[in-house]
Amino acid sequence: MRDLSEPFRKTDTMSLSANMTEPKNVTDLFLRTNLRSPNALALISGNEELTYAHLSERSGRTADALLKHGVLPGRSVGICIIAPPN
Repeated sequence: MRDLSEPFRKTDTMSLSANMTEPKNVTDLFLRTNLRSPNALALISGNEELTYAHLSERSGRTADALLKHGVLPGRSVGICIIAPPN
């Protein structure tokens, strides 16, 4: 499984391409879809739409911020998401 705390690199393409078996988990499926269709729509939240490439970039920034606050790779982290009123 790829460590999401590290930014996506082109070398990841080679390792995924050489290993084109069925995805083992959601992370693997996300990475493959991002490689195949980075401009495809990945997430819709209210009026905001994110492509796989943009979602990958944002998740990488979140991982970087967690690392800077001392969270180590592989550790669980609780998050609080404020949802807009329906």
